[in-house]
Amino acid sequence: MRVVGYLEKKGLVSLAELEYLDADPFVLFGIDDPVTQKALRRLQNQVVLHCTTGDTPSEEEWMRYLCMDPLADADHKWVIEAFAEAELPTPWTSYKGIGSIVCFTNPETRVTTWQHPMHDYFRQLLSYCKSAEDLEDILKIRVHRLLWSYEFIHSHPGAEAEPLISPSQLRKLGTIFGVDLSKEGHLVRVLKRFLKIFAEEYQQRNDISKSQVIICVDTLSTETERWEVLKDNWEDALSGGRNHNIDIPALANGEVACVECPDKPALSYCLECRDHTCLDCFNKLHRKGHRSRHAVFKLVRCSLCESMPARLRCQVTSKSFCHDCYAMKHIHVSSLLSRAPSD
Repeated sequence: MRVVGYLEKKGLVSLAELEYLDADPFVLFGIDDPVTQKALRRLQNQVVLHCTTGDTPSEEEWMRYLCMDPLADADHKWVIEAFAEAELPTPWTSYKGIGSIVCFTNPETRVTTWQHPMHDYFRQLLSYCKSAEDLEDILKIRVHRLLWSYEFIHSHPGAEAEPLISPSQLRKLGTIFGVDLSKEGHLVRVLKRFLKIFAEEYQQRNDISKSQVIICVDTLSTETERWEVLKDNWEDALSGGRNHNIDIPALANGEVACVECPDKPALSYCLECRDHTCLDCFNKLHRKGHRSRHAVFKLVRCSLCESMPARLRCQVTSKSFCHDCYAMKHIHVSSLLSRAPSD
């Protein structure tokens, strides 16, 4: 009323405009409009996806859309992440409408709705995960979705051809099985092996067997236990009251010389003798007696120069090479082998 009085006092609006502004607020702001009332009645019976800040809904808004409890459903947070990353089916598109409500429209059928085209699927997926008796059943679904998503993305024309066995896919598989590869790098080979197994099963049967998921879980657990034992043994050996002058990065780069033949780079370090030696000298010095039982740290020798430590492994020839030999010599051979027709 103060605003209307101010406008009337200053003579900024006409008498007809003052009468319009003095009307019922429900009528003035369109709340009493039949279209608005119909939309409000729909909102009472339908859950909608809001996007109050930014261009995409937040995690909390996705959880409210699926009626998830942040505490009770914390173990199923991956469903929300998959829902948020899922692409809309062709030709559906989305936009943020009035009231920060995300609307979905199909230009072919001219249908506009508040319901996400994949809402029912993810609701059923969440319901299944809540009622699943075994963790392996949920892991099976997540691995299946990982392979399905990879196949779906690379089926589009012009999509970037990322190999299946890649760091990004291994990180995703590790996340499914609760493995942080940035801290548990010793499990990379296990995940690589099972990613190939899962991909073969998916290609042949369009499904993942629960037995392979169980084997993967057991193998990861076994490898973790072995790694812990190995790490403890090395820590005991390195902290057994003696100072070890070992520089792993320098040794791996071939920057440490052999104590017996200084013209060759060292490829091993004896924890008992505390000496750096090449592999030939180490084998000669530790062939007999008590030295044959010494604990040793060894590197792999380059298959070409046979002197420098190997840093790269070729998947085509299954051989290991140092950086120089791989870049200057072997890469030309591997390219020819990869293009050669198989018999």
